[in-house]
Amino acid sequence: MVEPFKKVLKMIRLNQLGHPSLRLHKIEGKGCHSVSLNMSYRLLLEIMIKEDGSVLLIDIGNHDQVY
Repeated sequence: MVEPFKKVLKMIRLNQLGHPSLRLHKIEGKGCHSVSLNMSYRLLLEIMIKEDGSVLLIDIGNHDQVY
């Protein structure tokens, strides 16, 4: 699972959040967003628009664990 994680982090760092493979969507009631690492695992993050392009990673796990 390390390679999908690296790929997603690289895409986030390069501001490619609109890429279809990430399946970015807002999580209602949690104030954060989710992206897919693969078909089983998700990454919850808070998108922070700052000068340094910061993204706060909140959680990683399967669908049931993070939702």
